[in-house]
Amino acid sequence: MTKFLLKCATILFSLWIVGCNHQNNSQHTEVSSEEAPIDSLQMLKDTIMLDASTEGEEIRLYINKITTDTIIESEILGEMGKETYRFSFNKQLKDAEHILYSYNVPFYLADENLETHIDKKETLHFSKETDAILNKQFKFYRNILLPTPHKND
Repeated sequence: MTKFLLKCATILFSLWIVGCNHQNNSQHTEVSSEEAPIDSLQMLKDTIMLDASTEGEEIRLYINKITTDTIIESEILGEMGKETYRFSFNKQLKDAEHILYSYNVPFYLADENLETHIDKKETLHFSKETDAILNKQFKFYRNILLPTPHKND
């Protein structure tokens, strides 16, 4: 009986140690962000739209608790790739980024080895045309997430 209790105690102690290590590792894991550590971002809205893509689009609205900037992130999923938008603003648009990705095979045929390649990466002030496109996209997303019916843009 004593050996049985000793084995149980050893197993429980081992599981407790592994659990503590896992908890400590997860507390120190940060998702990279150009603006700030993930713990300074507070998600305000998370919306899924099916207008832009048959596979769907997820739009998220964050506030940076350190800089008080508002951040909009969009991920549009497609069969052969995806595109992402990221906008950082306060009263004015500060930064914008658009990245177009492609997959090596359609995602529904892919296994865990799906390869993603960046086809195009554009930022604000990349060109006049890109600046206009990103400003238009920014206003579109801002109006969805932060509607202001009395203002016209």
